[in-house]
Amino acid sequence: MGRTAPDTRWALRPRTITKEAPVPYSKEYAFGEITAVFSTGETTRPGSDYYCLTGQIDTGAITTWVKSTNSSTQAVRPADSWRQMSSGDFRGTPPAGYRIFSDAAGKDGVPQD
Repeated sequence: MGRTAPDTRWALRPRTITKEAPVPYSKEYAFGEITAVFSTGETTRPGSDYYCLTGQIDTGAITTWVKSTNSSTQAVRPADSWRQMSSGDFRGTPPAGYRIFSDAAGKDGVPQD
């Protein structure tokens, strides 16, 4: 028996598959005077007006970035200065009348005042 040509009517045609780059940040969420975005593993802030809500960025954890919803209110401001707590651990000194958000939750969700 002779060989016959393969039936190509049902053969898969090669196609180009494009994979979109993952979006590093969530959409913006406004909570009154504060706007937040979330990321995982991203160590660069999403814009110059955003500040990291945590004291340390863990590349495997969710990071919250915040900014003032209305820049004229200055609800969110950078630390005035930084003081060293231990080797490699620094804590921001807030401007007068402000509180450092990274200290708000504290260890295991318990506020540390």
